[in-house]
Amino acid sequence: MAFYTSRMLLNVVLLSSSPPSEILFIDPLNLLAPTVYLDKFIPQVIASTPSPSCQHGKLLSGRVLAVDLLNPTPQAEARKHKLKMLVPAPRSFFMDVKCPGCFTITTVFSHAQTVVICAGCSTVLCQPTGGKARLTEGCSFRRK
Repeated sequence: MAFYTSRMLLNVVLLSSSPPSEILFIDPLNLLAPTVYLDKFIPQVIASTPSPSCQHGKLLSGRVLAVDLLNPTPQAEARKHKLKMLVPAPRSFFMDVKCPGCFTITTVFSHAQTVVICAGCSTVLCQPTGGKARLTEGCSFRRK
């Protein structure tokens, strides 16, 4: 007995000892049900199986997406999660912060989780928030 299994909801078994028009139909959801022999429905059963150009029984050719996935707009990229962008990259960065009092430059992480204090005059340069660190007023910064 030769077996032919489709990827749809039905399993079709071809009987090699019988003529090719005789097909045994088995319902995989109800295996205790009696089997039914189908003689005339060979083209319909074979047509219901997916071909390599199909996905889940639906043809993919002739369809065009409304969005260009290879060339997204900068606005669309800015809205996406950092790992779901076209090129996954972190949104954090290091920056040079200039102290307004003594003009010394301190390197600060953009998402710092501790208070950063100037080494020269012990002025608070930035305070942590839930995400990015908040610079104090008067501090200028440059992204590295």
